[in-house]
Amino acid sequence: TDLSDDPRSIRRSSVLSLCHRCNWRHDHATKVAALATSIFDATQQLHRLSDSDRELLEFGALLHDIGEHISRINHDRHSAYLIEHGGLRGFAPTDIKMLSLLTRFHQRGNPKQLEKNAHLPSDEIERLRKLVGILRVADALDASHSEEVSEVRVSLPDAHSILFTLIVKNDAELELWSLHRKQAFFENAFELTCLTEIDRIPRRRLIALLPGGSGLG
Repeated sequence: TDLSDDPRSIRRSSVLSLCHRCNWRHDHATKVAALATSIFDATQQLHRLSDSDRELLEFGALLHDIGEHISRINHDRHSAYLIEHGGLRGFAPTDIKMLSLLTRFHQRGNPKQLEKNAHLPSDEIERLRKLVGILRVADALDASHSEEVSEVRVSLPDAHSILFTLIVKNDAELELWSLHRKQAFFENAFELTCLTEIDRIPRRRLIALLPGGSGLG
């Protein structure tokens, strides 16, 4: 299929082009995107969002830190600006707005502030709140930018809580601290309490994950 005939390919190519123009942190962005889509898939029965929402979440994760190209201070706002004015192709205006708001609120701001700034219908805001909640959790799980969390597993121990089991390489202290700080938005959007447990990768498996299969002495 020619690129011009595939809207998804056009959108992905356009997003990646903007990422590269902004000297993005490739490893962190792609890790957050992988974690975010993993959480999205595991919580499908809770949010009942669509494949197009999943795509927006992935692209929002890839783009969330591009504002650092302007300044690390207020980079969330800069990311939103770059998305709005970055010439992204293949997106409806509402999708650009959703992407912009997704990055604008990936780090801070509460649900009321999001609603006040969104200027969107209530059903769109509901979608956005869930996507922002997932992105905040995913971003927290790579807070050190070192891919400390290799995988996140999701379960529902009861009707009032959600359990994130983090498969980690070492101790993931920064990730745990960041998750505790950023999980409130997710809890508000899904009306669930977030619980966390750690499962360390066995040493023999960790060795196998390293380039060349060695490196731990």
